[in-house]
Amino acid sequence: MDCDELSRPIILIVPGLTGSSEAGYVRRSAHQLHANHGFRVACLNPRGRGGNKIGTPFLYSAGFTQDLRRVVDYIKSQFPAAPLSAVGYSLGSNYLAKFVGEQGEDCKLCAAVCLACPVDCMSISNSLGSTFVGKYIMDPILVGSVQNVRQEIEEVLREHPEIDLVQVAKATTMHEFDDAAIAPMFSFACASDYYRESSAGLHLSSIRRPVLFIHANNDPIIPGYMIKMDNFRSSPFLISLMTEEGGHSMDWPTADLSSWSAKVIGTFLHDISYENKNNLVN
Repeated sequence: MDCDELSRPIILIVPGLTGSSEAGYVRRSAHQLHANHGFRVACLNPRGRGGNKIGTPFLYSAGFTQDLRRVVDYIKSQFPAAPLSAVGYSLGSNYLAKFVGEQGEDCKLCAAVCLACPVDCMSISNSLGSTFVGKYIMDPILVGSVQNVRQEIEEVLREHPEIDLVQVAKATTMHEFDDAAIAPMFSFACASDYYRESSAGLHLSSIRRPVLFIHANNDPIIPGYMIKMDNFRSSPFLISLMTEEGGHSMDWPTADLSSWSAKVIGTFLHDISYENKNNLVN
């Protein structure tokens, strides 16, 4: 591998709830970012997803950033001359934003993009439990997806002394599932404590890298009106892009069947990454 290849910018994709490198939106974005902008692309496969087997009853959550920190450190150790940025989707964007804020000036990412970021997990939980679309459409879909994961790893989860699998299996909402499974797994007293402590919003003011947040007004889970703008007005590092459409996936295809969000990601990260590459090389 020549020097130019070693310094070619890398984008790390952080998938959403139950997502992995096998997800269609991840593959479409990876293809476009590589083909149209020349990025090398990596993907964080969370515990228990994308072929990662788990041996202990410990998964991932909206606020657990240690695995992401390990992946970022590993990539930078292998490619120190390559600018590294990251893209997060939904739950993945929450712990990406939280991670960048936790790292502050020491963050090894040169920039990031957060799509459909919850920002305030408590507000999102309230929305899922109170709005018609949230309560009767989106929440059942989400809890169905995590229950499928639960069934895949049930034997491992039995080893956790604080998790009652009978209660987990009975959960019909994300709040019930998080209260029975995720909260005790991460030593929270209840789901509400988990939501409060895991929210990226608590860390936005500490971010010291350019981060683009993309939300859609028609997002059925995180509608644009729920995102407060004061953090974005008070920080030179935070940029908000609010679209009328885009849903929650941010992956609705354009006329040529490409991902519109991948185009925005590539445009935002291209100049930052390649300018950073020149600085690192020189």
